[in-house]
This record gives sequence, C-alpha cells and structure tokens, in this order.
Amino acid sequence: ENLSEKVQEVLSELGLKPVTEVCRVGKTGSKERPRPVKVTLSCVSTARHVLVQAKKLRSSEKFSAVFIRPDRTLEERAAHRLLIEELKKKREGEPGNKHFIRFGTIITEVKID
Repeated sequence: ENLSEKVQEVLSELGLKPVTEVCRVGKTGSKERPRPVKVTLSCVSTARHVLVQAKKLRSSEKFSAVFIRPDRTLEERAAHRLLIEELKKKREGEPGNKHFIRFGTIITEVKID
C-alpha cells in the first residue's frame, strides 16, 4: 500500500499539495478497521487549512469515509472523549436544539418555532 499517494490524493481533493510525512499508527493485526494514518505537514498554517477544509470530504463520493482530526495529547483525548459523552447526553435530553463542540466547550443553539 502506498500511503503517501493516498494521502496526497485526499489532500488534492481539498485543493492542497503540501509536502508531508506519512505513517500508520497503532497496533497491527486488527483486520476489522484500518489503523489510523499520522500525517505531518510542513507548517502549522497548512495544518490549520487542512482541518478547516476537511468538512469538504463529507460531500466527496470517494472520500466520504475519511475523517481528519487534529493531533491531541493523551490528556486532550481524554478531555475530548468526556466532552463527546456530555454532548451525546445533551442531544438525547434536548433533541429540539442543536448542540456541537466549539473551542473545547459545548454550544447549544436553541431553535425558536
């Protein structure tokens, strides 16, 4: 498998052609799901641009199953996991409102009928 070519294809879908370093992370052996791919970009501004443009992949037929997330430390991942659990509870408890995570906090948009 040529990971570098696959990553360049995804990034070109977003209109970018940065120089990258690519490797798989995690334990080998599980055939159910492919291991995540770690992509190192040439500069921080490019990484931010990729994260902003990542939502375009949802509408792409070829890459709709590709998800791009920022690199987080172990503590940040644990905190984000808790936020997601709290978000799910809010969505179940208040299905009429729109809830989402922005800048590390849960935002609620109240729908007015």
